Amino acid sequence: MSKNCEHNNDIKIGMRFSKCVVKAFDYRNENNKGKKTRKKVAICVCDCGEEFVAYLHRLRKGSTSSCGPCKKKLNGSLKVIDLTGRRFERLVVKEKAPSNSEGQARWLCVCDCGNEIETTGKLLRTKQTKSCGCLRTDNAKQKRNKLEGKQCGLLTVLKYLGKSNYLCRCQCGSDISKPSQGLVENTVSLDCGSPICQAESHFVGPILSLSDAVLNGLRHYSDGKRCRRGHNSSKLVSTMSCLICHREIGREYSKNNADKVREYDRAYKKSDQAKRRRNKQLKHRRESDLPYRYSESLRSRLSKVLGSIDVEKPRRSSRLQRLQDVILIVLRRQSLTLADINTGLYELDHILPLASFPWSKSMTANALVEMEANSPNNLQFITVEDHQAKTIKDGNKYGWYSNSKVYVDHSDTLIEDIKEGKALPSYLKGSEQKILIELLDAKSKH
Repeated sequence: MSKNCEHNNDIKIGMRFSKCVVKAFDYRNENNKGKKTRKKVAICVCDCGEEFVAYLHRLRKGSTSSCGPCKKKLNGSLKVIDLTGRRFERLVVKEKAPSNSEGQARWLCVCDCGNEIETTGKLLRTKQTKSCGCLRTDNAKQKRNKLEGKQCGLLTVLKYLGKSNYLCRCQCGSDISKPSQGLVENTVSLDCGSPICQAESHFVGPILSLSDAVLNGLRHYSDGKRCRRGHNSSKLVSTMSCLICHREIGREYSKNNADKVREYDRAYKKSDQAKRRRNKQLKHRRESDLPYRYSESLRSRLSKVLGSIDVEKPRRSSRLQRLQDVILIVLRRQSLTLADINTGLYELDHILPLASFPWSKSMTANALVEMEANSPNNLQFITVEDHQAKTIKDGNKYGWYSNSKVYVDHSDTLIEDIKEGKALPSYLKGSEQKILIELLDAKSKH
């Protein structure tokens, strides 16, 4: 900057500042802390011929001396601090590398582990880059669950393999890899996966006969018998086959006689024994799994609604898992827990009763209506007293007590509304033509 410029606060047209010359002046509207102000700026011409706008105070300080592209090319070489030889955590700067697309200086660094990386000086000084990545790996190893030597079921943990996996040895002598989280939380099978270890997990060591154990010099083994195919097992089935052979024979028979197996399965499912077993399982699940219990209640209410107007229940929209997820969302929204509703003080209620929705002969419409009626926005848990009072109020409002038919078929109304172009509820929009085809088809059949 010239001496005239240093001592004169007024920048004039034609003044040179390093690689640019002031061509003209202009004003810009700026928002400073909520106040709109007009600020004087200079229109400058760079030596490369590019015009750009610069603030006057930046010209006086010397922080603006050329256009943006020229500044990137210069790479700030006059202001670059030499970092060669300096250490930053695990990195030692070896030499300067080519600058990046933004004009920032980059440095080639050598990590303590021997790897080389390129990074900017800013990342080094602010400690955002501390190593080539080995520091993160070492920290992860220190924080990981150290399970070496631990006994998990039939598995003994031998060593860490990396990526959260451990090498384990089963009591039968087989080695297998298992994830650390699964071993800690017991969410994986704690055996090698062989049929014998899965079926006979209480045995320690390989299952061998005494002669085989003596021949191999084993002190710990489970006494077993040899089957016709040469397998060792702790016991033989009635056909003198071991468990391995028995399973192989069963799989082969199922493969060659698929029709017979399916017929047998159908007959078994219809038997009283299978029904009693299934009912026992369902009873236990309803008692232990509250979301499942309420989901079953919602499905039974839907069956009652559609059964009253002689319509088949939509299967896709009333999936059990979706209803269970909805129940959990409602609980979180009302800051309730499963323990709270297990006390029997609360009941699940539809904010808008099912009788107020347009049920019809269309499967598509009923699926969309069911998703809206059983959505988190239309479900709530209220006390037993409030539920009884709300039922009486809704009954008077919708005329349930004066009209014996609570649920009404809206097929004719939907057909008229679609033909006349009237707006349907938002959850039915986009499916009008498909609903109309299904309703007309159902009407023609009747």
